[in-house]
Amino acid sequence: MRRGDTAKMGSTVRRGEMDAIVSKTGEHTFFGRAAGMVAEVEQTGRFQKVLFNVMIFLMGLATVLVIVILGILLSDNGTSSGEILTSIGTAVVLLIASIPIAMQVVATVTMAVGANLLASKKAIVARLSAIEELAGMHTLCSDKTGTLTLNQLQLDKPILFNENINGDRLFFLSALAAKRLDEGQDAIDTCIMNKALEKISKCEMEKYEQVDFIPFDPAIKRTEATIVHPKEGKFKVTKGAAPQILELCEDRARVEQKVMNNVNNLADRGYRALGVAVSDGEGVFKFAGILSLFDPPRVDTKATIERAQKLGVQVKMITGDHTAIAIETARRLGMGTTIHSVNAMREAPDTEEAFPSEGQNNKEDMILAADGFAEVLPEDKYKIVEVLQMCGQIVGMTGDGVNDAPALKKAEIGIAVQGATDAARAAADIVLTEPGLSVIIDAMIMSRKIFQRVRNYCIYRIAGTIQLIFFFFVAIFFRPENSFSDTSEKNFRL
Repeated sequence: MRRGDTAKMGSTVRRGEMDAIVSKTGEHTFFGRAAGMVAEVEQTGRFQKVLFNVMIFLMGLATVLVIVILGILLSDNGTSSGEILTSIGTAVVLLIASIPIAMQVVATVTMAVGANLLASKKAIVARLSAIEELAGMHTLCSDKTGTLTLNQLQLDKPILFNENINGDRLFFLSALAAKRLDEGQDAIDTCIMNKALEKISKCEMEKYEQVDFIPFDPAIKRTEATIVHPKEGKFKVTKGAAPQILELCEDRARVEQKVMNNVNNLADRGYRALGVAVSDGEGVFKFAGILSLFDPPRVDTKATIERAQKLGVQVKMITGDHTAIAIETARRLGMGTTIHSVNAMREAPDTEEAFPSEGQNNKEDMILAADGFAEVLPEDKYKIVEVLQMCGQIVGMTGDGVNDAPALKKAEIGIAVQGATDAARAAADIVLTEPGLSVIIDAMIMSRKIFQRVRNYCIYRIAGTIQLIFFFFVAIFFRPENSFSDTSEKNFRL
């Protein structure tokens, strides 16, 4: 933190101290804006609207036909008080019988039973009408970290620059440059330490005494440890951003061009590169190698995306990571590499008239055609969902943080992934209790089966209602003549 920087509420100070002034409170804060966006969303389930419209149509149709039937009965039976009451009673019975009162109840019970089945598939339904919307989903906007990927950094093959140091030795040296904590290590140090301990025990590592340690600082962009060992003596190890590591190295002029070329190539492929250097007994650093870290896709994600596409659902990646990382992840998953930076979306015109001759897409076209967006903020997720809905799409959105709550609330199917915050769960329609995208696709297939049952019942009930009301209408309106003889009529008397 430096003068003029802004810290969010709930930030943790790792070291140092400073005076600060509260600059925003309530609805003006980051969390306050998110809460305000959630409160603005008013959503009614699509299935509830359909059932309501069906009920209104059937009631209207039944009312018109029953009024006609009542008029015919009054004209045929006379206007005495007894006959009028009999005619009105007959009309009321027909009207009540023709209104499908049980349709809403049966549909709700069927979806409630289906929600119980979905819970066994690790998907807890918070809003019953979400089952129908999940069955008809067109687009799934999925977060990358933890849903498409494992959310666990892994080390790829290292790039070596010292012939006396092999890959295992480089992993070990970089682990020495990490703070030794049983708990609370950051993701990078945890990944490197676990990799080093695959080849060496903790007892062996403890022989390398860490007498001094400089933690990561954004100003220097590296960590540094001073190590003492009974045989190897005293030396230093540092790891961090490659340009900053090169500045310390004696052999910088010899290796700099090659190092930066490798770092740029790794960045283009979405890898995070760390330089590692080790000093001799006199404190002179030499560049040892480059570590490449990445968050690998889940084993089942690629097959799951293919299943989703076969079912007619487009999966879009929505992530806050860098565009290069998003493109590399999309390439590995085979989901298309049309990944835009969110800045391109913000700058896109709202109408086609903005670029009459250049053939450039407007905002709607860009969002519909894109395979994903990178470097997004909560407001951008909300906007993406809003635009897709304006284009007639039924949208599903996954999220786990407080900042995802507005987009989860806005989407027809808000899906809180495993480990989501309470705010995200409260805003979501479905809460997952198992990580990965496959849970969502399994839930979607189950939802389609559930909705098909509800749909079949509704069609049956509507047909039955129309059959009933038209049968009595035709029977009374056309007044067919009695063709029974006196003898035959007796056979039909109770």
